[in-house]
Amino acid sequence: MANNLLRSPAHASTIPFSRPPTPGAHPLQIGFCGLGAMGYFMARNLANSFKSQLPPLLVYNRTVAKSQKLLAEVGASAVKIADTLDQLATECDIIFTNLGNDAVVTSIYNEFAKALAQSPPTKVKIFVEMSTVYPTLAGDLDRLLSSFPHVHFVTSPIFGPPPGADKATLVIAMSGDYRSKKEVAFLLVPAVGRKVIDLGGNVEKAPTLKLIGNGMIMGMNELLAETLTLGEKSGIGQQTVYDLVKGKLRDISCSTSTGS
Repeated sequence: MANNLLRSPAHASTIPFSRPPTPGAHPLQIGFCGLGAMGYFMARNLANSFKSQLPPLLVYNRTVAKSQKLLAEVGASAVKIADTLDQLATECDIIFTNLGNDAVVTSIYNEFAKALAQSPPTKVKIFVEMSTVYPTLAGDLDRLLSSFPHVHFVTSPIFGPPPGADKATLVIAMSGDYRSKKEVAFLLVPAVGRKVIDLGGNVEKAPTLKLIGNGMIMGMNELLAETLTLGEKSGIGQQTVYDLVKGKLRDISCSTSTGS
C-alpha cells in the first residue's frame, strides 16, 4: 500500500522539480506572445490542456490574423486575444514568449518593461523566454525584469521541429529561479513537451545549451551533405549511401533503447 501511495505520475520523472504549492484562491492567468511556426502549436496545446482548469489563454501576435486563427480553432473557452503587449504584461501571472530573433525579443521585453513601470506588479509574475537567443541577452533581460518587484525570469528554449511542437514531444531546457521553474515545468510537461532539462539558476545556461545543440545539428547536416556528395562522386550513388546512414542510425537507436 505504501509503495502505491508513493508512486509518482507517469510523467513525473520528466520534470526535475517537486510539485508546485497548492494554487491560491485565484487561478493563474497565462499569456503567450508569438504565434509563429513553433509558438502557434505550443499556445494551442497549452490552451487545450488547461481550458477546464484555468482562464482562457491570453495570446498576442503582431499579425492579429494568427491570433484569430487560433481562437477559431480552439474556441473562446480556451483562448482570448490581447489587444496590446501592455495587457499581456499586466494581466497575466505567467507570460510565455516565442519570438524570431534577438532584436524582436529585445523590443518585446522593452515594451513589457514599460508596462511594468507604469503598473508595478503586486504579486508574483513570471516571464518565460522560449526563443533561441544569445546567452548574454538572457542575462540582460534578467537584469531588466529583476528591477521590478515580484517579477521573475526563466529561460526555456526548446528542442524540436514544428511537428514536434504540434505533437507536444519537444525537449525543454530551463534555467532561472527555482520556484518559478516548478510552476512553468508543470504547465509545459506534458502539455507542450515531453521532458525538462534543468540547468540551474543562471538564466544564461539554457540558451547556451540551445546554441550547443544547434551547432551539433548544423555539424551533422554538413557531414551528411559531404557524405552524400562523396557517394555521388565515387559512383556509388547518394541513395545507397543514404540507405546506409539510415540503417546505421536505426542500429544505434535500437542498441541504445535495449541498453547494449
